[in-house]
Amino acid sequence: MHFTVLFFTVHMSYSALLLGLRKNIHSVLFLAAQQTPRSVSQIFPTVCRYLRGRDYDYGLSRFVHHPLEHPGVCIFVRNVPTASSETEHKLEDDMNKDVVIEILNSNKACQFLIHGKLAEGTTLKKNERNLICRTICTHFFSSMIMQGISVTVGMKTKLAQCIVEAYDCLKVDEEGKPAEADFFWLHNGRSTGEHTGCIHNWVRNQQPKAPKAIRRKRRAVPDLNDDEVEAFEQLSTCDENEEYDNISHLMSKTFRYRQELRRRKTNPSNLCVDFPHMLWHGNTMINDEFDLMFPDRNSAVGTLSCISSFCMMLDHSYGEIASPSIQALMKITTELTAQGNIRKADPAGLPPLEEFASVFIRWLQPGTDIEYFLENVLGDPPYILCSTMAFAEDKYFVVVLRTAFDCGCDFDVAFDLLYKSYKVFNFEVPGKAKKVMDFFDLVYGIYACSRLNHVNKLFDKIKLAMKK
Repeated sequence: MHFTVLFFTVHMSYSALLLGLRKNIHSVLFLAAQQTPRSVSQIFPTVCRYLRGRDYDYGLSRFVHHPLEHPGVCIFVRNVPTASSETEHKLEDDMNKDVVIEILNSNKACQFLIHGKLAEGTTLKKNERNLICRTICTHFFSSMIMQGISVTVGMKTKLAQCIVEAYDCLKVDEEGKPAEADFFWLHNGRSTGEHTGCIHNWVRNQQPKAPKAIRRKRRAVPDLNDDEVEAFEQLSTCDENEEYDNISHLMSKTFRYRQELRRRKTNPSNLCVDFPHMLWHGNTMINDEFDLMFPDRNSAVGTLSCISSFCMMLDHSYGEIASPSIQALMKITTELTAQGNIRKADPAGLPPLEEFASVFIRWLQPGTDIEYFLENVLGDPPYILCSTMAFAEDKYFVVVLRTAFDCGCDFDVAFDLLYKSYKVFNFEVPGKAKKVMDFFDLVYGIYACSRLNHVNKLFDKIKLAMKK
């Protein structure tokens, strides 16, 4: 069995660590002291995450001393064999509609469907579709999963296409959806997020049944090219007084790495450890990062300010709130959550309407000020704070990780920054806000449609009103 020994010094910079891993994964590393000090407790998890993502398994680790007396960590790495791309391509080549038909014909449980609904071209029920999926997936993927071999997106897509090619009645006939969407749909039609379809669900449910020793989930981290590593180094030396144009240029060069961190659902505070610049240059930096994340969005509708007046046609009344834009936001929230006007008091917490609105906006309470909120309320998830008493208008601040961004007296500007902060800092959306944020994904043109029909209906209703 082949082992590789890696040595990392305590005083090695983070970007040098990544570059060293990228260039020297098969050799012994003796890296001298660099710029940014990092403790072994910080370096070791980074190395292990990288090795897991690269299909290596780490064995023994211990503190050692470099011949030059630089303390560090020594990691013994064992190569883990994985399925070759050649094997994966062979399996995809074996998938075709004739094989799908043959598999179902040879299965007794599927005979009533073969000679019934499938022969007649009749729409299947969900449990019948799942039976077909289960039968075919077991044939192709069961042994792979038990061996710890990944079922790739390409395999799932190819199999789904073969199934609907074999039987037309299994195709989805809806605008915006591929014909094989019931079996597999990449990211559910979005740019990121969970895949959907019964093939994906079957694979996900089977993976826990694999032996524990090979059940480890592997996620690759992106290789950093020399320009990106250099940009990392320069960013690490920049402080809050650095010119914004220079920071913006370096952030653009390292954007690909941040996107990968978001894809892996990195905690917002951890994201800011290596990129504190997003908090230092708040409003402008968040807007620029959002534009990098969604460069091709359809901006035909726009923002909350574009739809506020059209939301007044919705039911429910919030006349006690001074800001028309906040009234519009509350109407949207009520419409989507179907909670009605909440007026029942909760003696243990905020007044009912304040509690209802608190997922988005909070007002100062008697005896408190902005500093009180920053010190005592985490800002995770972010929220808008109005610097006056409940329901009145004054200056608005977006609070993100105990950092307040001044948005002036315009709530529309504050909500725009709040919405973008959820995306940029990778915050998990609270349950009470998910449908509303889903709605604004359509307003901002990030997605063409929502998974939820009533979100789509409300959006279509607003768009129709805007055209009149």
